[in-house]
Amino acid sequence: MSVETSLVRHLRADPVVGPLTKINADRSRIYPLLIPQHMRGEKSLQPCLVYQRVGSIAERTFCGTDTLWQASIQYDSYALTYESAKELSAAVKACLVDLAGTIFDTRIDMVQFGTEFDSFEPDPGLFRVFQVYNVFYVEE
Repeated sequence: MSVETSLVRHLRADPVVGPLTKINADRSRIYPLLIPQHMRGEKSLQPCLVYQRVGSIAERTFCGTDTLWQASIQYDSYALTYESAKELSAAVKACLVDLAGTIFDTRIDMVQFGTEFDSFEPDPGLFRVFQVYNVFYVEE
């Protein structure tokens, strides 16, 4: 299982992020790369979270490449109001910062908060909070 998948499952199970992004028992509004086109303007389908890996670094030792990796993962919280986007991004931050342990079959050594920016996307008419996290994990 990829580190992204493990973290998404962790976010869906979180008592705050889960309900904010839940559609029904089987589906949530957490998407890879982009919001599906048919859901962009749907008021009932906001807020939502979009994620993507934006960088990877393999840790090096004197003996070669180690199994410890650093992935930079971007999470974008989208909502119809600025307050809702900030609420979701704060919940994501509370769920991920300093996370460590075995998370759905992925050993995560540490999650560090990197950066955050606010913006507005005029085409779908959504507020956006952009966050990047540095995830140190073991790739088996």
